[in-house]
Amino acid sequence: MTKNFGPWATAASAGSKAQLSTFWKSRLRMLPATRRSSARLSSRTALFLLIGAASFWFLPTLRTTEQADAWATDEPGQTGRGTMGTIGTKSTSIWCLAFSPDSQTMAGGARDGRVVLWDAESNDNGQERTILTTKQDWMTAIGFDSSGESLFLAGKEVERWNAKTWQRTRIIGLEGVEGFRINSLSRDCANAAGTKGRALRIWDTGTGRITHTFSLMGIGLKAMFSPDRRLVAVGTMVDMGDTEGKKSGVQIWDLSSGQLKRAILVPNGSISAVEFSHDGKVIAGGTHREVLVWDADTGDLKQRFRGVSGPIEAIAFSPDDEMVAAGGQGPELRRPNQVLLLSEMKVWNLKTRELVKSNVGELGRNTSLAFSPDGRRLARCDYRSVMVDNLVRPGTSWTRSYEQ
Repeated sequence: MTKNFGPWATAASAGSKAQLSTFWKSRLRMLPATRRSSARLSSRTALFLLIGAASFWFLPTLRTTEQADAWATDEPGQTGRGTMGTIGTKSTSIWCLAFSPDSQTMAGGARDGRVVLWDAESNDNGQERTILTTKQDWMTAIGFDSSGESLFLAGKEVERWNAKTWQRTRIIGLEGVEGFRINSLSRDCANAAGTKGRALRIWDTGTGRITHTFSLMGIGLKAMFSPDRRLVAVGTMVDMGDTEGKKSGVQIWDLSSGQLKRAILVPNGSISAVEFSHDGKVIAGGTHREVLVWDADTGDLKQRFRGVSGPIEAIAFSPDDEMVAAGGQGPELRRPNQVLLLSEMKVWNLKTRELVKSNVGELGRNTSLAFSPDGRRLARCDYRSVMVDNLVRPGTSWTRSYEQ
């Protein structure tokens, strides 16, 4: 049964503080001028403003009044069901993607905290199978554990969901996460990595405890774990005070010793995306308009791929490590009195160095790339859409809009 929370709750259900601010300003303008100018407020007006302030801070998570009834109430460490629903074609952008180990399910984390699930094997038209409503404000990392039995979601905390029943089984609060942005989960989802300025922090997703904190040379952008979880690589950018431009590149940290294993410098550039190959032998880093591939052990540059129009935000290796995909900001679309930046993805063959695939998407940039473990699909998302290319049957690829 839907409860009527009144017009202030309806405004809060939009999930936008800007909309709430506009709402309360319009309400105040409805008061007579003499009352607005008065320094004294009636008890009724004071109560009205108090309720408004409470709704401003505490109700942005209520997208609809129906969800207010269904919202989960479990605390960290307890079991909860969460909510399921539907997502409109013009709702919110998908920010991160992951496939289940059996390649049957694809999950996408949205900027409003919801998770979209697709049947990747039998559904090639982009229709959602299930929508999960989480307690996250913004999903920044998503992944299935090695068994495929659990789905892990990371934002300001980590949620664990049963991948068969789609019930939330646990919420894990992360120690000292304030100000950090979670960049990635390890491939078994046992650890999470996040950056904040010149700091890199690693958490145990089982306990929420900090396991490592590293001081970086340069500002940390994105971190990724090696397949065996022994190493973590982080891409950095030049600090504004570093005029020589010698402190950006990739830093590889050994989680066993807690020491810096290697620093790969990229003069006058920044590494906005980084990824290990599946065998852990090479590391790919994305700069402005090119992909660099290094030997993970020696740090020697092995390959360089050019041709991307703008900064690279996501990198993925195919399961057999024969291809590398890079996505980010693409070319400009010029219209009268308007210039739009489109997303772009390119795929290269690492052995032949040939360009295998090139796609220009919609508005923004590609924020996530994912190959299915069976190598049959390549998924990507930008500010407006999720796109899945069937690499075996090209005619069955699809695009679905999730515009915010």
